[in-house]
Amino acid sequence: MKKGMFLVFVLVGSIVGQSLFAQGTTKSSYDTITLRYSDINAATSNNAKFANKFAELVKNKTNGRVTIKVYMGGTLAGYDIEACRSGIADFIQMVPSAAYDMEPFIAILDCPYIYKNLEHMLAVNNPDSEIIKEINSKMRSTGVRLMGSFFLGARQITSNRPIYKPSDMAGMKIRVVPSVVYNAIFDAFGATATPMSFSEVATALLTKVIDGQENPYSTIYNNKFYEVQSYVVETNHLWTLASIFMNEKSYNKLTPQDQKCVKEALAEACSYISYMMENVNAEAKAKIIAANKAKLITTDTGLDVAAFEKLGKTVADKFANQWGDLYNRIKALAK
Repeated sequence: MKKGMFLVFVLVGSIVGQSLFAQGTTKSSYDTITLRYSDINAATSNNAKFANKFAELVKNKTNGRVTIKVYMGGTLAGYDIEACRSGIADFIQMVPSAAYDMEPFIAILDCPYIYKNLEHMLAVNNPDSEIIKEINSKMRSTGVRLMGSFFLGARQITSNRPIYKPSDMAGMKIRVVPSVVYNAIFDAFGATATPMSFSEVATALLTKVIDGQENPYSTIYNNKFYEVQSYVVETNHLWTLASIFMNEKSYNKLTPQDQKCVKEALAEACSYISYMMENVNAEAKAKIIAANKAKLITTDTGLDVAAFEKLGKTVADKFANQWGDLYNRIKALAK
């Protein structure tokens, strides 16, 4: 064989080999890889149940190539997206709009009254949904990607005075999650939105620094807010989402096959915990009623939810310049 022809074969073989490697058909650059998952909630919380389920599914689906080490209780990082962007954590759990400063587009997922039912929420927040893909296309330069979200419960208001319509909230200081969207919701309702760390809420209620707070039934029950507040108002104004963010470099370390496995595992874990939380919140509501310490105000007892929904739409209008037509597109996905 001539030398020139031999070099051609070598070159072609090299190109084919590189192409096959790029497609992930050869051995990956790692035998196993461990990713760190950070959450500020307790190891006994429902958030921990999600994290452990996610880790279990990832290990099984990747045949042990990818494992996730779960750090609960803020033992790895605090409630800060920068911990994920810097790589301290490979995954971090936060409400979607906590990343608003990084990318305003993402806050649409926290818009009031945007989801019709649990199936709708899961479809919108699936790792492979067109909505999540579009959000990630806008977040490409941030070093972080949104993987998906799970449901912790619809949010209700507790207060020391009855609320039947938005005007009843005039002048009330309501604690909210520190988020531009949460602020906008309660400003629209006519209250004074008061951002505050959750750890401060119980003391702030007892000392009357705030007049009320809002959380899912499970949180209201577990923290005994119904014992220090006179009313629980079933506005269902917001679906509490826990979003999972991932460091982009960590994601790109995975082979395409393992990326797919991680997304599948996350979708399954999100569905598992979301349906579980529907039951958890229903049980918590029943326990609050049975305790008979706070009056429950619902549509059956005169609550004007339609008035709250109408004001909720103004929040979407307020952010329309940032969100574009995303609000209508999400609503259109409801079945």
